[in-house]
Amino acid sequence: MHTHYASRARRLPSVERRHARCLDITLGPGQFRRGVSCVEEKTTVILDPVSIPTTKKLALTPRPQSIGGLRIAVVDNTKPNFNIFMDRIEELLLSRYGVGSVSRYVKPGRTVGVAANVVAEIKAKCDFAITGLGD
Repeated sequence: MHTHYASRARRLPSVERRHARCLDITLGPGQFRRGVSCVEEKTTVILDPVSIPTTKKLALTPRPQSIGGLRIAVVDNTKPNFNIFMDRIEELLLSRYGVGSVSRYVKPGRTVGVAANVVAEIKAKCDFAITGLGD
């Protein structure tokens, strides 16, 4: 079994900091000096990026004995040169390993996940997927 950690950021109660400065003189909220303009009050919200991970048990699909005849999905992560690298991998998969087909998919961006409808298409049309992570 494989454990998957999904992180959700907790939003802490907002901490308000009110700032008003007049020529290096710090004033309290709503305080003004005659003849001196003050900076408007601002609110700063502080978020806690640390959260308690939730866990979910996932069963891994068994590995095939051979990839000959299988349908492969290649998901391009849009990093520089990934497509060139995967062009060569595709050639090898077809010529040396006899895979049935290679379907190419491109993510909309590096920081964006694959859309749910694309994942569903990959599941329906392919036996397994290859994607790149990191640099």
